Amino acid sequence: MKRQFFSHTFLQMKWQEISMAYKRVAKPRFFLFIMVIAVAVFSCSYFFEGRYIKVQEKRIAELDGIREAAALANGELERKIIFTETDEYIERVAREELSLLKPGQIRFVRAGQ
Repeated sequence: MKRQFFSHTFLQMKWQEISMAYKRVAKPRFFLFIMVIAVAVFSCSYFFEGRYIKVQEKRIAELDGIREAAALANGELERKIIFTETDEYIERVAREELSLLKPGQIRFVRAGQ
């Protein structure tokens, strides 16, 4: 039988020492660096989102103004529609556009017209 110079456990211990020497251990500065980057990223996103919200609030205010103007115009159109269904409107259109007269009325025409 051959005699071994090193036992198996001895080689295993030496291998662990060598591998521990080459292992990288994260230092607190690394974690601080990661935290600073995370804070910077979140701060930038907070800033840009805040700016986006302000732009959207302005747009909402503009659209509210447009909506109010449209509501006023809609109300005016509804009043006109209601007026067109009255006898007064029919009579006015008949006189102005069709030049019709009621029975017993006389039309006066100026010379030159």
